[in-house]
Amino acid sequence: MATEALIKRAFPEIVIVEQIFKDQIEKFHHYLEGLDLNEEVKDRISKATKPMLAPSSSDRLHKFIERYGLDPEIFRAWKKSRNPSAHGDFLDLKKFPLILKRRNNVLYLCHAIVLAFIG
Repeated sequence: MATEALIKRAFPEIVIVEQIFKDQIEKFHHYLEGLDLNEEVKDRISKATKPMLAPSSSDRLHKFIERYGLDPEIFRAWKKSRNPSAHGDFLDLKKFPLILKRRNNVLYLCHAIVLAFIG
């Protein structure tokens, strides 16, 4: 979604992953290699934990909303809009007014990110 790209480009340092946390993830990867597990299992676990080395879009957006005092419902609207879109779910047209409200909240969030970025 555009929201994720905006927050990452406009506020790349809004959430910092502490070095001690990164070190622990790297230590876990090293430990994982020594475990008596199938290589496919090791590979999938390793790939699942690599994203922890950088802040997620969710972390960034949550921090932005908190920092700028926006309604927490905006975060929930983004999350509920993003998840079905990202996973290719079909829209339930009976819920169209709710879907439209969420999308408008996400658009508001995009505008807020741009406005905060330009000051």
